[in-house]
Amino acid sequence: MKSINRDLLSKYIINIAISIVAMAAVFSALEIPSRLFFDEKSIYDEHTRWKASILENFFKNDAYIDREDGLVYDLSDNKISEQWYLRNTKIEKEGTFRILAVGDSFTTGAGLESPQKNGSIYTNQLEGLLTKDAPEKAVPVQVINLSDGGLNTYQELKLFKEIGLGLQPDLLILQFTNNDLGPVRYQLGFNGSGQSVSTKTDVLLVGDKIVPMLPMVGRSTSSFLLKNSNFMRFVSYKLNLIYAGNSITDDTMNAAFDSLAEFGELAKKKNIPFILINFPPAFASENLCLAKRKYRGAELDKKLRKFAGGKDIFYANICDRVDDVRDVKSKLETGDEGGHYDERGHAVAAQMLSEIIRSNNLIKNGSAK
Repeated sequence: MKSINRDLLSKYIINIAISIVAMAAVFSALEIPSRLFFDEKSIYDEHTRWKASILENFFKNDAYIDREDGLVYDLSDNKISEQWYLRNTKIEKEGTFRILAVGDSFTTGAGLESPQKNGSIYTNQLEGLLTKDAPEKAVPVQVINLSDGGLNTYQELKLFKEIGLGLQPDLLILQFTNNDLGPVRYQLGFNGSGQSVSTKTDVLLVGDKIVPMLPMVGRSTSSFLLKNSNFMRFVSYKLNLIYAGNSITDDTMNAAFDSLAEFGELAKKKNIPFILINFPPAFASENLCLAKRKYRGAELDKKLRKFAGGKDIFYANICDRVDDVRDVKSKLETGDEGGHYDERGHAVAAQMLSEIIRSNNLIKNGSAK
């Protein structure tokens, strides 16, 4: 009897071993061709690959991008990553008048050389202007920078609600630009054909790649499989990729203004003065201070100015001080690329904001937390 049991056990072990070898052979037969012939670089654009490498170095794969809001979350606690969006290395102690600036790539300093090092972002310049020549007993001022490239107004609103309000700001600045009217920018940017690339699932950081999660698989398991198998990444791309438009429409514009209205309501509820500042892009092909188009230039300025006036929101436009926004175009960008400003453009923004704050006694009337 014992001999029969041993024989059965041996057969089971042999069968299991054969199954494992067979599975390994099948997997190898799938893995090797995918490594040889599947080019992941064709999935999304160079800028997205660059951002993936930055995210990878920053998080060491411990983050994901939510497919609905396009924001970066910590994998450990499923919360929006403060360390990714907060540009300040230190938030000053209580007793400081905190100005919170929320924005996109303009507020991160895109187009500037070493923006944090030389203090040329408008947020840094503004802090310097408000601190310079301040009375000896004046309340200390800090400008907190909460931003990331490519955000639209809905995403900025979510950052304000999830992170910004917790910082107990005394004054809110929202930096606005044309593409804030668009939909949430898709996680994978654009492919070689210029199509926007989105996914059906959240997106994981896998080395220097951004890969959609495998469906019906937990984040940790999905991360392990995608990190170690080119074939599993191929499967995930094929199952999850969606190609779609990324244009501004009446619907996306209305959604943006709804988000602006909610910004205003939250600020009013918390008794936080609110400044909306418009940064028209500095495209080489046209002066957006004068362009009369539905979703940009003078027409957009008119809509924003009317909106702010009806909500008791302070409003400023770089074009109020610059006749041709191309005069402050970043020297690091050519043509219609980026549309960001050089240090002079940021200086204009800082000066305008400083004048609004001083002329309306916003620091004196504020209550430093």
